[in-house]
Amino acid sequence: WLFLKSVPHFSVAAPRGNVTSLSLISNRIHHLHNFDFVHLPNLRRLNLKWNCPPISFSPMHFPCHMTIEPQTFLHATKLEDLNLSYNSITTVPALPKSLVNLTLSHTNILTLDHTSFAGLHALRFLYMDGNCYYSNPCSRAVEVAPDAFLSLRKLTHLSLKYNNLTAVPRNLPPSLEYLLLSYNHIVKLT
Repeated sequence: WLFLKSVPHFSVAAPRGNVTSLSLISNRIHHLHNFDFVHLPNLRRLNLKWNCPPISFSPMHFPCHMTIEPQTFLHATKLEDLNLSYNSITTVPALPKSLVNLTLSHTNILTLDHTSFAGLHALRFLYMDGNCYYSNPCSRAVEVAPDAFLSLRKLTHLSLKYNNLTAVPRNLPPSLEYLLLSYNHIVKLT
């Protein structure tokens, strides 16, 4: 644990263009700014897991809400792998079109619609496990609009385990090879 409260900024003399992977796991970053990743033009992998966990995962049950400004990730035009799991976010942030792997597990995202993944045509792996279950309780099931995943033309892996879902999401992309729905409340396949 480094207990960083913000994304570190490298000095102008540092070879920032060489940074392709950045891990900021288990810090205390609660606010991501529009300019946080502008100085890392070749960033491909970014892990921000466990910075502002939902209250049920917080060691001392302190409330936390992560703020992500609208342009935060859009400047990372080469970003392929992003992990935002175990952070108290309620919506899918604006994301770069280059993403291939996205992890949004154990967050407070309870609604997905046609805008949630708009423009992510390269996305192949999407993990959204544990956003509503006994360890991360919510008062309802995760709502998935019929067209939420339709634009993800290259999606091959979709994991929605532990989300209190009552139905299999509709209009899944034809490219999908693996669909993981364990530990939900789906009683009938239609």
